[in-house]
Amino acid sequence: MKRKAKREVCVIDAETDPFLYGRVPEPFAWGVRFSDIYMDFWGPDCTAQMLAYLASIETPLIIYAHNGGKFDFFFLLDVIENPIKIIHGRIAKAKIGIHELRDSWLINPQKL
Repeated sequence: MKRKAKREVCVIDAETDPFLYGRVPEPFAWGVRFSDIYMDFWGPDCTAQMLAYLASIETPLIIYAHNGGKFDFFFLLDVIENPIKIIHGRIAKAKIGIHELRDSWLINPQKL
């Protein structure tokens, strides 16, 4: 039996302003952590900055976001690729380039 190559685990998180009636939430910052590397991206183009950084990483990653399938991943819908796995109405797993996104809420369904 052929084994899949091990992937390094990475975590991401988007930060948004508090929700206000009539305002569409948008990230003002993203954080990315894997291995001994932490990067953060700020400003109105923080999502594009973070995606460019992830695209520059040549080693395939498994990228977790806590509650990502109901929140963070929705800011990435333009770049999420098939196959997409949905469980209980949330994006459980999807591809983004060579990397795989996963929602860690499905592993640990409680606030962190």
